Amino acid sequence: MQTASRITTPLAVEFTTETDSAVEHSRFGVFDAPGHTNTSCDYCGKFGLVPTHSCETACDLGVQLICSECEST
Repeated sequence: MQTASRITTPLAVEFTTETDSAVEHSRFGVFDAPGHTNTSCDYCGKFGLVPTHSCETACDLGVQLICSECEST
């Protein structure tokens, strides 16, 4: 069994970008959606929305947050 203190694998999540969502954004191009956080993939830098709980989990565990495309490579 792997404990939280031993997790080193990045947390992969689906990033929602402006072009593939109906999420409203401000004139600065920052997304705004309840329950989601603006962030970028720690591997490729892709910017988008991810569920807030995923960001919090990655931070709490001290692991990188990556997009699903980077996970598959």
